[in-house]
Amino acid sequence: MKITDLKCAVIGQNPIVRVVTDAGIDGYGEAEASKPYLKPFVLHFREALLGEDPTDVERVLLRIRQRGASSPTAAP
Repeated sequence: MKITDLKCAVIGQNPIVRVVTDAGIDGYGEAEASKPYLKPFVLHFREALLGEDPTDVERVLLRIRQRGASSPTAAP
């Protein structure tokens, strides 16, 4: 299974992240409280995560940290 897309939408004050895979399985999660920079910040990781195995959480988090976040929810 590989990540094929990463999407982010703000619904009300709730930022929702969607991870799309080639297996037809999508994952959803809520990000921190809505801030103007949050959606572009989440989408900043899209290119780094495409092609990654979403079940390999350690590697996915490593890719996120390599792009400048100290944790999945921390903005630089």
